[in-house]
Amino acid sequence: MSRTVSRLSWVWFLFLTSLTGFAQSPQSATSLEELPSEVLAYPEIILFNGQILTVDDEFSIAEAVAIRAGRFLAVGEDARILKMTGPETQTINLEGKTVVPGLVDTHYHLGDYVFRHMLLEENGVQWEGKVELLGLLWKDSDEALRDIKRAQEAASPGELVRIPARNAGIVGNVTRRQLDAVSGENPVVVVAAAQLRPVAVNTKALEWAAIPSGTPGMPADDRVLITDRAARLLAEHVIESMPAEKVLFWHKKTMGLVNSWGLTMVVTRITADQFNSLREIWLQDELTVRWRVGFPGPVDFPNTGNISDIGDDWLRIAGAGGGMAVPGSDDAMDHWTTKIPATADELAGWPQRRREILEALRYGWSTPNSHIKGNIAVRVVLDLIEEAQQNPIVKSSNQRFTMDHMMEIDDEDISRIGQLGVIPSSSLKNIFSDLHGEGSSIYQEVFGADYVNEMLPLQKYLEIGIHPTVEADMGDEALGKPLWTVEKAICRCVDGSDRIWGREQKVSRQDALRMKTIWAAAYVGDEKKLGSIEAGKLADLVVLAGDYLSVPEDQISELEVTLTMVGGKVVYER
Repeated sequence: MSRTVSRLSWVWFLFLTSLTGFAQSPQSATSLEELPSEVLAYPEIILFNGQILTVDDEFSIAEAVAIRAGRFLAVGEDARILKMTGPETQTINLEGKTVVPGLVDTHYHLGDYVFRHMLLEENGVQWEGKVELLGLLWKDSDEALRDIKRAQEAASPGELVRIPARNAGIVGNVTRRQLDAVSGENPVVVVAAAQLRPVAVNTKALEWAAIPSGTPGMPADDRVLITDRAARLLAEHVIESMPAEKVLFWHKKTMGLVNSWGLTMVVTRITADQFNSLREIWLQDELTVRWRVGFPGPVDFPNTGNISDIGDDWLRIAGAGGGMAVPGSDDAMDHWTTKIPATADELAGWPQRRREILEALRYGWSTPNSHIKGNIAVRVVLDLIEEAQQNPIVKSSNQRFTMDHMMEIDDEDISRIGQLGVIPSSSLKNIFSDLHGEGSSIYQEVFGADYVNEMLPLQKYLEIGIHPTVEADMGDEALGKPLWTVEKAICRCVDGSDRIWGREQKVSRQDALRMKTIWAAAYVGDEKKLGSIEAGKLADLVVLAGDYLSVPEDQISELEVTLTMVGGKVVYER
């Protein structure tokens, strides 16, 4: 009883002293004006008078947004948000422009494109061969030799000349004497466009690299093709020869280019040397694109454990290195499909790769940037995911089961994707463009129009609650712009043609934007931080010159980006 009275007395004492002011600390402020500046934190930036497509659960449209400390502080009507303006707040009048969340690509070889831009643009060579995807595409060996001579003439005396080519093997048709004749005193290495693997060399390059003559894979007498261990040793020399400051410059320049297209985050595979460059830029706090990368090298899963998701909001290991590269048939555009069966030789490496993928999944790793083309490829990977889910070794709260490219899939496997919680990332470049050698016309020729018409069933995914993403799988200006993939998901139209593939699989503008924002963020477990314009999320956004919701659907890719912001910082402004 006495304890009860004591407690009641203490409560009454606190109540009475609060009324008389005795409980107030003498240091407390009596008005907002007296608060220390550290307590008052106004927004750094307010954007107002716009059409802000928040891509929240209701796809709300707001007029204004306030940004503070790299995050969205508040979203709403102009009148409410503008009241938050402080003495140093920057206000931006959008003049009715559309604002969307930062655009994300779930399969984008940005690191490879850094080197493509560097090697093809640094000396201002006017190439005769066609610049396509990651490198040059030559019509024949004579054209290749003319381009090699151009590159040698543009280089400094004795400078290593590296030329990335999509069909680098075509140089194998020339002799060493022919290649030396157009190379002058410069070492010349023709590399495969993807990951800069050496394919052909001149005599000066062999002397420069000082590879022992008996090394497996050295070119035969008067030949130029280099393979096996000799090619790997040469690749190390090529990478080591790149001046660090030049590589950093081109990383920053390429990030600036894709920022101008509205791209704010990429999911990509990466090599160790590319990761070293990114790490340095990250340490300098100069990244302008968020990177979610596969681990840059092989992983001994039992002895390494799960190091997925280590990093920060700018640079993070998103999963295992090369992802799930499932084999396919050369005759079927690298699809493993019932339509055009693969040969035993083409599938010879699959048992070992299957074991590697299953181990990664069972140890809780995500597997971004995979390569899964063809209905059989889809089915065997779904089998792996199901087995890993039933028998995990390490459980990870952020493990995402993702499958990339995903052009061809049977209806029963669409249901399995939903049941297993898989996120499909769909590649649109092959059937909605003819600007490269693996485009719409070739697909129609290989598979037939009726079969192509069933590819990329985006609407079927949506009907059963699957949230797909759409990927560029490249970084060139024609097809690498994120709004191009958004447009194709909506119109299903082929560039430069009146052809529409899979008309019934068209999606709404709202869902197409979700595929490039909030659902793309979910692909790497970032949906609570990114992908929509909501209070508390990281302030990534893109301002478009036109109205995304009303511009003709086949002109969405032509919408001009006027401003891109990442983490509350303007990284591009027209």
